[in-house]
Amino acid sequence: MSDFNLEVDVRQVAGSSFGVRYGFAIQTRTAGVLIIGITPDGRSTLFFVRPSGDWEYVQAMTPTPSIRVSSRINHLAITRVGDELTLVINGEPVGTYPIKLGTVDQVGLDTAVLDGTSVEVAFSNLAFRSVATP
Repeated sequence: MSDFNLEVDVRQVAGSSFGVRYGFAIQTRTAGVLIIGITPDGRSTLFFVRPSGDWEYVQAMTPTPSIRVSSRINHLAITRVGDELTLVINGEPVGTYPIKLGTVDQVGLDTAVLDGTSVEVAFSNLAFRSVATP
């Protein structure tokens, strides 16, 4: 599927609020894995983990006012149309990014923590839809 919309509700249930990120992972055939994540202290990021293992930021960790901090539910949505990806958090557009994804093989949910920390995250209402383009 080339053009799509991916949405999920997410909230942190337990664990550290330092060094924690959660959101989406999109696996592509040639570009690597695109990570779209938020933090419990109200920041968002988009970056690739390239097939070589190198990281390439599309958007570094950025304070994002639409994120509900702490353990409140956040609704994440991304829409890909052509070579553009739009990120919306809690109904507020965060940005539209020119991204060459190529063919998407898999989409998934992502959590990450720094060494020595732990986290429990609840995901719900996952939706993955094709987007009709003119």
